[in-house]
Amino acid sequence: MKHLNKDLIDCGIESLVSIKSEYAEYSRKDHAIAKALEAPLSVAENKDFGYRPYRAVVQAMFESGFLDTGESCFNTEQLFKYIMGVKVYHKVDMFLTLHANLMELGATDHDGKGFNTSGDNYFSAYEFDKVLSESSKTVMKLYPRERVTPPKTKVIIIENQSPMFAVVMDYCAFTQFPKRMTLVRLKRNYDDTCRIQQFLDIVKTSKIEEDHKWSAYNDSIDYGVITTLDLDKMECNPVLNYRDIESVLFSIGSGYDVTNAHNSMKKNID
Repeated sequence: MKHLNKDLIDCGIESLVSIKSEYAEYSRKDHAIAKALEAPLSVAENKDFGYRPYRAVVQAMFESGFLDTGESCFNTEQLFKYIMGVKVYHKVDMFLTLHANLMELGATDHDGKGFNTSGDNYFSAYEFDKVLSESSKTVMKLYPRERVTPPKTKVIIIENQSPMFAVVMDYCAFTQFPKRMTLVRLKRNYDDTCRIQQFLDIVKTSKIEEDHKWSAYNDSIDYGVITTLDLDKMECNPVLNYRDIESVLFSIGSGYDVTNAHNSMKKNID
């Protein structure tokens, strides 16, 4: 059986599970459901060309009543959010390593010195002081002992020939741990307007996911937020274009592999 890097069932409610009986019961029930589903779903793993086990899984979800055929089904929406949330979450470590690799390579200016992985594919990394919310500033004033140096907001620009993406990692000012990871589309086609500087200016001063002009729900533009991962909950929101999410995740993985190999080779030469 394959195991996730983090237990999804108790994500974001770990403390409640330990102190509240109803949440402990929810956890017990959901872990039992997950365990019971593992064996039959493993049989449905697609190993043979032409075999279509996903149809059996979808039919079972509808006929069990877990999903319904109506135009609005809460469980369907939540499935998308957590499926993509798990997939994005499992690229977090790769993102952080890729960012460190790019910084080490000096690829910190996409227009002037991006790192070319192959063909017309370029990567670059940026760091900015984290933008503190007013509530965070208030807490730091009230509790000086809790005051810490705000972490950096980390950004990677990804250019894959025609499309261009960006990934933003936002940290918690108090725990210093990654908190949100936002995937952004900067342009869709080669001739689209380049918005790197506009995007970076927003990230320096605020949260890109809160800028209404870059909203994921604005389908009339070729740029904007794709989704934001809440690392505590392992949940992506919204999930309107899973293909763009998959494209960004693939790029993170390929950039990770190439920069790791490049840095290892450079160190061996040195």
